[in-house]
Amino acid sequence: MSVHRCKPTMLAVLALGGLCSVRGSAAPPVQEERPGQFQSTALGTPSLAGNAEVKPSGKGMTITAAGTDIWDREDEGHFVFRRLSGDAVVVVRIESLIRTDEWAKGGIMFREDLSPDSRHVSLLYTPRPLAAFQHRPDKGGITSTKHIEGVAAPAWLKVERFGRRFSAWVSGSGVRWRRVGHADLELPHELCVGLVVSSHNAGKYTTAVFSDVAIRPILNLAVPLDVAPTMGE
Repeated sequence: MSVHRCKPTMLAVLALGGLCSVRGSAAPPVQEERPGQFQSTALGTPSLAGNAEVKPSGKGMTITAAGTDIWDREDEGHFVFRRLSGDAVVVVRIESLIRTDEWAKGGIMFREDLSPDSRHVSLLYTPRPLAAFQHRPDKGGITSTKHIEGVAAPAWLKVERFGRRFSAWVSGSGVRWRRVGHADLELPHELCVGLVVSSHNAGKYTTAVFSDVAIRPILNLAVPLDVAPTMGE
């Protein structure tokens, strides 16, 4: 069965013009973020349906989700995204995440499609506390991870795509950043890009609160951002 990239058969559309509740390093130069719509959908088949709320500005989100995990060969949780082509940067501040498990997760995701075993790159906060940079380079393949301990909410997360390179950073201030890691993946030009949450507990909901959400294309640069030195906190 063919997979329609970023086009699930059952999804909800979150308009930036109003609050909706539904179920189902140095900053790079960026283009002006255009008004648009987020789409909201389950990843996998969680036993409890998730939901999402987007503030009128589109800069704040609250996502409630169950789901077994974002890990291994398949993912289960709730995903709020928009379709985005080419080089891009996503920056968000995660304010809080309910601890249904120490591996409950919430954060940024670049995803090839909406199948549960899709290739993806993600930077996820967990209440251990830590930030995990995860990627699944092959459809249905094992997920690889690299993490930084001691990252406690509220915290800033950032992922940049430049060609085939994806780089991830964390920050306590949103000014000084630590790089978590990078990965090179041959993913399509257009990806599903947004925020994802999983409770790591199929029978319980977690809720993640995000602020200062920025999902933007990057102007064409000569070199990737992460070739420049990064500053530690």
